[in-house]
Amino acid sequence: MSFFFVPKRRGNIIGSNIFNIYFILGISAFVSPIQVAITALYDNLFLFIISLLSLLLIKKVVFHKKIGLSMIIIYILYTVWIIIR
Repeated sequence: MSFFFVPKRRGNIIGSNIFNIYFILGISAFVSPIQVAITALYDNLFLFIISLLSLLLIKKVVFHKKIGLSMIIIYILYTVWIIIR
């Protein structure tokens, strides 16, 4: 099964959510500038990198204990980092 295979319902839902987020943010920013905290940029960068790593892991057919454990550790470290700052 290809990773890029998405049933039509989910594709519509995902596309609709992406459009709504960008459309509302675009209109809001057009009306009044939106200030973004630098921590939000760091969070987005981190989540983007983790998403890319997840794409690489999804290509594997079987998740082994090492992969599962590493994903749990990354999640715990990220949660602790958010709480500490």
